[in-house]
Amino acid sequence: MRVLALSAILLLATRALAADCSISKPFTVEASQRFDGLLKDPAGQFIPGLGLELLESGRVVRQFRTDNEGKFDLGLLQAGSYKIRIVSQPFCAPKISCGRSSCTVSQVLRLNEKKAKPVTIQ
Repeated sequence: MRVLALSAILLLATRALAADCSISKPFTVEASQRFDGLLKDPAGQFIPGLGLELLESGRVVRQFRTDNEGKFDLGLLQAGSYKIRIVSQPFCAPKISCGRSSCTVSQVLRLNEKKAKPVTIQ
């Protein structure tokens, strides 16, 4: 019984300390390239007006929003190491992988449990 209670406490503590996933892992752009994408919620619906920031060395270098169809386009992105931060809704940042000439942005975002608010249905 004591082990079960301790396990429950550890599980709750771990969940409470869960990392905020609103900032992507770093990605490296090797040469100037177009950087754009399309973002959807977990149900596959477009996310219009999603606020995002492009970070370089921890500072915001560009702010942008998705359009009504969930698309964003930053134009040419210079070579460098970046991160993306979600700022306006409770989603995790997209996964981004870059090759020599292009980057791929995962379209479907996960809910950020750290920032999501519970919904009460009465």
